[in-house]
Amino acid sequence: MKLFLKKIWIIASVLYFLIILSIMLLADMGKLVNFPLAHPPYDKLGHFVLYGI
Repeated sequence: MKLFLKKIWIIASVLYFLIILSIMLLADMGKLVNFPLAHPPYDKLGHFVLYGI
């Protein structure tokens, strides 16, 4: 059972890292310009959710 839980945490961590990385790359390439939640004051909420998790 412990091995199963460890695998789930590893998978969840890798998925979280990939999501954060993809958002960073999209933002760096300027692909999130038209995304309505990427502008103030919603960007603070997005940072809180992404980094707070």
